[in-house]
Amino acid sequence: MKNLIKNKWSVLTRSEPLVRPSGSLFPSQEGRVGVRFSGAELSPSSLVLVPTVELARSAGEGDVDHAATEFMFRANFLVIRYDGVTMVITHHGGQCFKVSFGDMTLAFDPISKKSSLSPVKFGANVAFVSLNHPDFNGIDEVAFGAKQPFVVDGPGEYEIDDVTVRGHGIKTMYDGKERFNTIYQVTLEGMNLLFLGALGSAEIDSKILGELGDVDILFLPIGGADVLDVPAASKLATKLEAHVVIPMHYDAKALGAFLKEEGSENGKPQEKLTIKKKDVITMEGEVVVLKA
Repeated sequence: MKNLIKNKWSVLTRSEPLVRPSGSLFPSQEGRVGVRFSGAELSPSSLVLVPTVELARSAGEGDVDHAATEFMFRANFLVIRYDGVTMVITHHGGQCFKVSFGDMTLAFDPISKKSSLSPVKFGANVAFVSLNHPDFNGIDEVAFGAKQPFVVDGPGEYEIDDVTVRGHGIKTMYDGKERFNTIYQVTLEGMNLLFLGALGSAEIDSKILGELGDVDILFLPIGGADVLDVPAASKLATKLEAHVVIPMHYDAKALGAFLKEEGSENGKPQEKLTIKKKDVITMEGEVVVLKA
């Protein structure tokens, strides 16, 4: 049985029925059937997966009437929780971040060869560009050889495999010109990432704020000049109540001031942030500085 369950699935219980659930079957990963329980012993959002009907039957763990969309487990059954894929975040200078999970890699604001900053070079499936400027629009630098990434470069709603995105456009000034900056709300593996891009003002429209929901990881510019300065950035971080705050677009002076403002002692840069949803929900406004 254990060999049939990948390491991202963990056994929670094997016992007499905890609940007598009913609900709808829905397709999940290949070879699996997903169900949602609504009993007191499990939270309403718990995702419970049975490896296959055949496996459940042969193991004597349960029985699913797959002739109908409604189901009922009528015997002892195995409850398996989806623990989620580990997310790895690395910083590549400026506002550029690489977010990897499973076979998917996201690039946020990749630095172009035309920028005064050092350009990046890694492959990504999806590239997010918050503002059309060489500091943020290096799409070619995150291609897999000749294969270009899927590019998200403005407001709207997008769905790429298991990644859902909402982009919110906001006017800003950057490099002496009025431009549009896009704030990206990216949901994946049950986590809500909020990438503010080259945001120059903490005064975000209340309608946009109302759509952001519970922010798990916030990418926050703090360097001043064309982006938020430290007091404004700190104020906005407090308002958004993110579980994890990753500062970006700063120099050493701005970073020091921000850590002092936040009362954070976690100022030593990390090579990477390796995290799961279950880790995030235990954090409250934790500042994580990543080495560029």
